[in-house]
Amino acid sequence: MAKIDCFLEGEPPTKTKQQRKHRVIVPKDGGKPYAMTYKAPGVAEAEDSLRAKFLPHRPGMPLEGPITATVTWYFTHPKSHTKKQRETPYKLTSPDLDNAEKMLFDAIAGLAFVDDKQIWRKITEKRYCGPGERPGIWIILEED
Repeated sequence: MAKIDCFLEGEPPTKTKQQRKHRVIVPKDGGKPYAMTYKAPGVAEAEDSLRAKFLPHRPGMPLEGPITATVTWYFTHPKSHTKKQRETPYKLTSPDLDNAEKMLFDAIAGLAFVDDKQIWRKITEKRYCGPGERPGIWIILEED
């Protein structure tokens, strides 16, 4: 059973793939208008950053079997938080956990595993850094 256990240091991205923009294109030649979807500014950069941070941790070959993924997102407390707010570890604001993990899994697909459909069990949380903790993403991928 292969295992990847790594920490991607740095403030996790708050932009996610679900933040897409839509545009209606009207051709100048009088053709039929059509809709177009594109990534919101910052999303492609966030994916590229995640991929680059993961590269030093990738295994020789991507995991090929069923995978259990444990991911913990560590965010820094905003400066606006009061002392009482800084005592809680729970991050209940954006990004949505499911959207953030989808972007992460898409970014490391092909490096850590063949396809994210291999992930059959997930344990994820997003929290604020406690004393002595650094912002980043702790990833454990275990091949079952």
